[in-house]
Amino acid sequence: MKSLRNIAERQLDLGIRKLWRAGIDIELWNHMLSADDVAMERLRAAWPGFIPGIVYGAEAMSRILGIPIKANGPVPRARYRSIIVYYDGWTLKDLRCSKAGLEKMWQEHNHQGWYDTFAWKADPGYYEVLLPVPYSNNRPTGEEVEYLHHTYPGFEPAPAPVAGTALLAEYAETGKDPLSGNIIRCVEQLESGFRVELHVDKGSVRVGGYWDGGRYCNVFLAASRLILPALSLPSEVQG
Repeated sequence: MKSLRNIAERQLDLGIRKLWRAGIDIELWNHMLSADDVAMERLRAAWPGFIPGIVYGAEAMSRILGIPIKANGPVPRARYRSIIVYYDGWTLKDLRCSKAGLEKMWQEHNHQGWYDTFAWKADPGYYEVLLPVPYSNNRPTGEEVEYLHHTYPGFEPAPAPVAGTALLAEYAETGKDPLSGNIIRCVEQLESGFRVELHVDKGSVRVGGYWDGGRYCNVFLAASRLILPALSLPSEVQG
């Protein structure tokens, strides 16, 4: 999804004329500008080709991972194409050893045990995750982050445990790879300079550290933003 900021003037002019022919005049346009979020979501959902977001709340994550999490708080709503996931502060090793991880994550120790010594974590809570950031491929690390901030304000490169949680939940629940065979870079960087990355390989989610910050057609950025910290939820949801 490209940013609306990047639309050329001729495309904007064409869009305005199409809206006018469809009966959306200045009065109706002003009503749309003053509409609340719920009304705008209904309008967007009615558009052909709309792909709704996905939500994996605390209760769903407890079932998927086999980890006790009492779900008794508000669950955010997902936007177009995004994934909302509840993350409770676990590590990548915790994910691999979970119920879903044992079934859907690469378990061979020689290939996956390398990250067990890294206690990468993020703050618990509900995250909105982009898997991947659209059109972030073919960009080196600095350029892809600049593109992210320009196109998706509020998002940052995703911590690997958060992106891994979203990827594992989606793959375990649907059996479909949301990355379509591609690779996502996360925020963590190794001493070698390589970035931690995630992908699905031979039916399993795999964690790697083999891609540098270069420009590749099949390497995208994973992004997330914390939208509801666990501290703001009722105590029984905080794990």
